[in-house]
Amino acid sequence: MGKTATNIGCDKASIWKRTEGTTVTYGTAIDFSKRIISVGYEPTIAKGQLDAGDVVADTYMGKTGANLDINVINLSSADRVALFGEELDDETNVETGDDFIPYIVFAWASKRSDGKYDLFKVMKAMFEPGSEKYETVKKGDVTYNTKSIKGVADTDGDNKTIRYVYYGADVTTDATLISTWFATADYHKTV
Repeated sequence: MGKTATNIGCDKASIWKRTEGTTVTYGTAIDFSKRIISVGYEPTIAKGQLDAGDVVADTYMGKTGANLDINVINLSSADRVALFGEELDDETNVETGDDFIPYIVFAWASKRSDGKYDLFKVMKAMFEPGSEKYETVKKGDVTYNTKSIKGVADTDGDNKTIRYVYYGADVTTDATLISTWFATADYHKTV
């Protein structure tokens, strides 16, 4: 019996601004690899049951989207504009009651114990700014604070796609696939 590859870390990440109109357009890729600490992905499920008297006649269960939970560090001003719709005024971020949180495309990779990568891409996501915590460091103790951001992934238009996943990308033989995955928003390797 062979070894099972397990995921051992979040290694690469990119985001793109997504603009919807008569067509969907994408902004330039923002490399999130140095900021991403962890990614949580939990599908949201719709359930239904049709009863006929005392008997269950049919049951339905389907995916409707997903909840996302990411931990990040060192968000730049540009990151906050892309993620949360903040305005940038002469290098100062401005949060207002008029901020519209934009849709983004969010891609990440998880390194596996066999050295390969599982690639993930959510085509339509939004993230809440989340809470921020600041601490005073005392007598040489170091406290690192990460920002936890919660978001949702919605279905992508008519095709109802929630996310694309490519399992087992090899860094050598799939180098082009991996680099294109994180450089091009709507690339997901056509099956």
